[in-house]
Formats: sequence, structure tokens, C-alpha cells
Amino acid sequence: MGLFQHSHTHGDSLIAGGFKAGTVAYSIAIVEINGKMQEVRISQIEFLDVAKSDVSE
Repeated sequence: MGLFQHSHTHGDSLIAGGFKAGTVAYSIAIVEINGKMQEVRISQIEFLDVAKSDVSE
């Protein structure tokens, strides 16, 4: 369906010396699986029209 960016913010870590507040962002794809629209990470997508031997080259 499409490629998008998932993004969310988070606060400071409660642990002394932990991470500061910030934003986490990564690429996602919206795909249809079994008739339902779902969000998946890009690394979960496999193109079935590409032979496995082509990928290893």
C-alpha cells in the first residue's frame, strides 16, 4: 500500500545518567495480509519475484 515513517517521542529515562528525551523514528510499510491492512517493518518484506540466488549476489 505504501512506505511511511513511524515516529514517537519519549521522555527522559528515570535512571540516573540515562538517556535524554527524544524521538524514535523508523521506516514502515502498510501492507495487506489476509484481507487486513497491517503495519510492518521494512525488513519483514520479502519480494517473491526475486530468485534467492539473485539476492545472494
